[in-house]
Amino acid sequence: MEQLQTGYASWQEGYNGLVALAQQAGLEAPSAENVATYDAAIEQAGVEALMGVPQAVADGKAQLGEGLNALVTGMMADETMGAAIEQASGMSADQITQTLAALPELPYDQFNGAMGAFMQAAAPLSDSVKDQVAQGEAALADAEAQLTAAETQLADAEKQLNDGKAQLDQFEAGRDQIIGALTQVVANPADKGLKSIADRLGEGFTFLKENGDLDIAAGKKVSEAWHAYSDDSGKAITKEVVTRVVGAALILLASLIALFAGIKSLRGKGGKLVSFIAAILACGGFAALMIAGTYFTDKAAEAAKFNSYATILLAAGCAVAVVSLLNCLTAPKKN
Repeated sequence: MEQLQTGYASWQEGYNGLVALAQQAGLEAPSAENVATYDAAIEQAGVEALMGVPQAVADGKAQLGEGLNALVTGMMADETMGAAIEQASGMSADQITQTLAALPELPYDQFNGAMGAFMQAAAPLSDSVKDQVAQGEAALADAEAQLTAAETQLADAEKQLNDGKAQLDQFEAGRDQIIGALTQVVANPADKGLKSIADRLGEGFTFLKENGDLDIAAGKKVSEAWHAYSDDSGKAITKEVVTRVVGAALILLASLIALFAGIKSLRGKGGKLVSFIAAILACGGFAALMIAGTYFTDKAAEAAKFNSYATILLAAGCAVAVVSLLNCLTAPKKN
């Protein structure tokens, strides 16, 4: 009983503090529904003595109601004590039971009045019901221990929450960078003759979940499609470069042979066969250059800001072929 009285006195002190704050700050009457409002007002006013009191008062109300219920119920179990309580409270046993059951739902002010009335009525009978009071005190002590443990767990949880928030911020920043990179990869247009990454992934493909978060498995598919596209692009570039090198080599060789044929013609020593060979090589080089194309070469030249001279090379091959053919037709017979 003494422990219950002490707990009620502590609760009443906290409640009165909140009532005083409400009058000063113009707040609604304190209740379990406006704990956050009172916490904010206490923090703003800088009243350290009331820090954590709104939640403690809300929790203490439920605990005191349970403790008082256990105490009075135990006392009511004894016929003599029950009659004494009924006489002291002026209520029947059913009314007492109903009032105790309604305590947790009462507003703070009504709870305070009902609690005070029950405590006043039960105080004179405490010496006769030590066993029942011990049970009530034990329940209250257990509730206080649970409250202390809950406060400790809450402090630990707040620390973990702060640590987790910092890690979450880092994760979200990295995730956003990945999403941006994947978006850019999928949106990149395909080079000539190649299947784009978007087409490789298929219509309707997305690497985002319904909640907008990154789908790791789908992101891996984008990476695989990009690697496959890079392989195909490398093969296409290699094919163009190798073919252009072969064509350029043929044209260069044809130019040298054509030069040799021209010298022979000037000396009157013929040169038709040599000119014919030069024409064939020049035509072959010209054909190789036409087949290879200039897509990747021009693209690289544009990116590096230099002239690929692809048009000049084609013109040179064509010129060598024409000159060689003309020389073949007009060269004098070998003396």
